[in-house]
Amino acid sequence: MGCCLRSWWVRIGLGLLIVGAGPLATIIVLANLGLWPDPNPNPIGPGLLFALMFYPAVFCLFVGIVRADKPRAGAWPPGNMLTQSYAQADRASLERLRSAIETQWLAQ
Repeated sequence: MGCCLRSWWVRIGLGLLIVGAGPLATIIVLANLGLWPDPNPNPIGPGLLFALMFYPAVFCLFVGIVRADKPRAGAWPPGNMLTQSYAQADRASLERLRSAIETQWLAQ
């Protein structure tokens, strides 16, 4: 999670989500607690603000999480290095197994 929060895309997405949903959520909570002047509010302005900010916020969060999850170029260890070492180890163990079988077969 910490690697995602370092991404500017994620920070901007969270900021948009807080700015867009904050006023509407505040009005809803205050009305439910009875602290809002109207017990049954119809917050058109905050609702439109939320509607306009929600989709850009989700887009920024999606891009930020995908970019943070993708390994960077030149990062150590390189991505193929591990799979290559496993492939070499498998090849070497297969060679040892093949030579052991051949030796045992020839000994019979």
